[in-house]
Amino acid sequence: RVAFAGALLWAIHPLRVESVTWVVERKDVLYSFFFLTSLIQYVHYLKTRSNLHYMAALALFILSCMAKGTAVSLSLILPVIDFLLFRKLTFRAVADKIPFFVASLFFGLLIVNAIHSDKLVGFHDVHPLLERILYAFYGIIFYLQKFFFPIWLSAFYSYPYPPGLIPVYYIFFLLAVLSLVGFIIYSLRFTRKIAAALGIFFAAILFHLQLIEANSALVADHYSYIAHSGLCLLAGWFLDKMFASI
Repeated sequence: RVAFAGALLWAIHPLRVESVTWVVERKDVLYSFFFLTSLIQYVHYLKTRSNLHYMAALALFILSCMAKGTAVSLSLILPVIDFLLFRKLTFRAVADKIPFFVASLFFGLLIVNAIHSDKLVGFHDVHPLLERILYAFYGIIFYLQKFFFPIWLSAFYSYPYPPGLIPVYYIFFLLAVLSLVGFIIYSLRFTRKIAAALGIFFAAILFHLQLIEANSALVADHYSYIAHSGLCLLAGWFLDKMFASI
């Protein structure tokens, strides 16, 4: 029931439109297929300790990275899966992440090199570092807000202010994220599910926050494709518990 509710919400959510209608963003669908099947194989590996499932997870992860570079976020989600499934922090738990992190580093360097060599995209870095950090916190709140209230959507979200003119009130986005982190820590007293779901969200959205200013769009609906799966999973858990109590 949890999986069905979460998958249904993820499939019909308005922010999925770009990824399945824009031809150039079909790579979102492709990389997500390999991304999610890699996670499935990794969960099977944790349950069976089968090297076959582990190698399948690694191979699917590499295919996902070949489809779209932001798939490297999977290596950050694996520790979240361990945490959710109460896996103890042992040498093996660390060692089996190393191939994933090595692959992530390799594909990450390829992405950086490709962007540097692309004169049409390139690294802009026109906004100061502090502004990019504040915009990153704004991005986190943006993707959270659009999940719960998918209104005023746009095909393009430009930077709202020129470099050096970001309003002081953007500090409140930082405070909002810190408050959310505090809530996550507090929730660990009762369940790991909230922390795991939001951990997936944070890990998947990290590389879309324009900390390195690679294009003129501050945020984009399709950037949330995998990130919102964590929130959909949390919604599935909530709905399952709500209906179970009826």
